Amino acid sequence: MRNSIPNTPNDKKEELSNNTKLHASLVIAFIATVYLAMFVKMLFL
Repeated sequence: MRNSIPNTPNDKKEELSNNTKLHASLVIAFIATVYLAMFVKMLFL
């Protein structure tokens, strides 16, 4: 009963890599936003 896992390891791996790609792009966007904010602050202060 307990070992009725719907996801095979392959599906899990695929899902994990997609999540990692999404997370990486979010981190890159966040860092870019922070750098842009710092740059604007330096220009106007």
